[in-house]
Amino acid sequence: MKYPIVSLSSHLAHPSLIQIETQSFMQIPGFSIVGLPNTEVDESKERVRSALIQSEFEFPKRKILVNLSPAHLPKAGTGLDLPIALSVLFAHAKPALEISGLILAHGELSLSGELRGEPMGARMLYAASRYPIQKMIFPKTDSKSLQKLLNLFHRSGYFKDQLPELFPVSTLKEAWDALIAPKSSASPNISRLMSEKKQIENSPLLPLSPALSRILSLSAAGHHHLILLGEKGVGKSYSTEWMKYLLPESDFSTQIESLLLRELVAGSQSIQNPRVGSDCRPATLLGSIQRGRLRPGLYSLAHGQILIADELLEWHRDTRESLREPLERHQITLSRAEFHAEVPSQFLLVATGNLCPCGGRKNLETTEGCRCFGTPREQYIRKLSGPVLDRIDLMTVVLRRENKPTETKTLPAQKLKQNVIAAREFSQKTWGKPAGLLSPAEIEDILSQFKKTPEHLSTKNLRSRHKTARIALTIAAFEELKEPLEHHWLEAFHYRPERFEEARSGN
Repeated sequence: MKYPIVSLSSHLAHPSLIQIETQSFMQIPGFSIVGLPNTEVDESKERVRSALIQSEFEFPKRKILVNLSPAHLPKAGTGLDLPIALSVLFAHAKPALEISGLILAHGELSLSGELRGEPMGARMLYAASRYPIQKMIFPKTDSKSLQKLLNLFHRSGYFKDQLPELFPVSTLKEAWDALIAPKSSASPNISRLMSEKKQIENSPLLPLSPALSRILSLSAAGHHHLILLGEKGVGKSYSTEWMKYLLPESDFSTQIESLLLRELVAGSQSIQNPRVGSDCRPATLLGSIQRGRLRPGLYSLAHGQILIADELLEWHRDTRESLREPLERHQITLSRAEFHAEVPSQFLLVATGNLCPCGGRKNLETTEGCRCFGTPREQYIRKLSGPVLDRIDLMTVVLRRENKPTETKTLPAQKLKQNVIAAREFSQKTWGKPAGLLSPAEIEDILSQFKKTPEHLSTKNLRSRHKTARIALTIAAFEELKEPLEHHWLEAFHYRPERFEEARSGN
């Protein structure tokens, strides 16, 4: 017998299909689900039974067996209600139905047969672009958000000129009618799913000092992790609002990956550029696997965005050290007895922190303004471990701004963002990605093509050498140069956190 009804897995970052296989036997009536269902999937038996009866379908008086394939992977989520109900109806349809292709269905059923939304539009479209899906049946409440996603998927190249038929439905009866319906002409025309380029709007944010606006622009253009240190009230947190404005949109593929992850966590769609405080623990940031369901942490929910780390030096040591894997590999590894998952987490870290426990210390060279005793102050500045610090590209001490007549004026916000976008596009065209995302092998290949590199670069450890080279490449990109000049290298050396290392060692 053919089993055309499929649904989506919720145990992987990138969705795979779950095939719903249904058979019935002339035995004592019963209803069983196998294939490692968790509690909420197992309880769908009662929701499906009630929904069928209330929708005026006859519930088969037979022994019904539903297998969720592949059977060795755990299944979770109430979205399996609808495909299980449709599979039961399909298995007992008279006369038997002949369906070509696969029918992708997802949605939670109420006892009355009403369909409730469990936003999975991005995961459904992703699956439909990779498997021979003929129809997509989903809750009508999700249709508006799914229409918006269609444009993004089309522009990303996931769909060329073919799209499955889309059937937004409100009840189980409507879903069954959509299953047996002939080809519909209501599906969107893929050729019309185009979008105009967004215009850059000016920002209402207050201006920054030229030095600070420069380092923020470099961070945004090159995707360089940044730490802002300084006394309390100097404007470090306010600078993170500028980063939200300056950072260009990530590429379409990254945006889609971010949506796929967000749909695995209820309520995460509204999280933009998450801000993390000192009370967060590693499990919240890294994510977890619970009852067969992958739950991405804040590191993964920030994929393609900014992760704002407030008061980084106040974080618990284990929490700070958890940054090492995502900053280095741009992904999180979660291993449990059930399965192993690699979860994307390519975010831009913007961290803030004080220079001493009281927050009064103004710079690294002196202890002016600090009311702490010597030992606590020295221990505080050493909290950032060398490995974590080595993974942060840019470091600056934010000084209190004094409006002097001779001070250079900062470029308008709109012009700053235009420069950032232009530098990002130049990097994308030249190296295929922002300089901050170039791998060590790619950096070494680029350096081997340069006519001249600073001698000081060869004396650094490999990670510091590569970070410095990435910064220099971004600085050169602002002037549309493929090879950094001498003053670009000098500026790159200035931004690296070696000065912070000296302060940590007490020199």
